Amino acid sequence: MTNEDDLPKTTKSPAVGDDLYDCSVEELRERISLFKQEIHRIEQIYSQKTAGLDAANALFGKS
Repeated sequence: MTNEDDLPKTTKSPAVGDDLYDCSVEELRERISLFKQEIHRIEQIYSQKTAGLDAANALFGKS
């Protein structure tokens, strides 16, 4: 028989649409922080891609 404390802890990454009812205030703060970091990362990639697209359009003309 295994004791539950001996089992490895698995954490699920937060996802959009997760049920938040049972989350503590601290868990919600952590989720907000993670999502803000992800938004920042997405905005950086978006900026890089739009700059590349703008450069291509300037060179080859917009189709």
